[in-house]
Amino acid sequence: LMKHLNDLKRKNVDITSINVTSILKTDTNELISDVISLPPQLTKSFSRTVYQKTSGNVLLVIQFLQSLCDEGLLLFSLESNTWQWDAQAIEAKEIPDDVGLMM
Repeated sequence: LMKHLNDLKRKNVDITSINVTSILKTDTNELISDVISLPPQLTKSFSRTVYQKTSGNVLLVIQFLQSLCDEGLLLFSLESNTWQWDAQAIEAKEIPDDVGLMM
């Protein structure tokens, strides 16, 4: 990622840097609760795992949730009309240290 940014800078392409800070555990739970439309008390353990894996980096949280959907570890059940997740598989899932690799 940094190599590409440096290449763009050398070509005088305007680049805007955005400083993204980490969010709190409670904010992570609120975000996940809103995204999957479940009450926060039902997403606490799931959010705790997501927070541990992403350190609250909001970009990683969003990308991690997307990867869970892509892999079928987080899915909407038409049968129960609610979101479901595989807690054990998510706990075991490794994520790259580099945000660029995740995206």
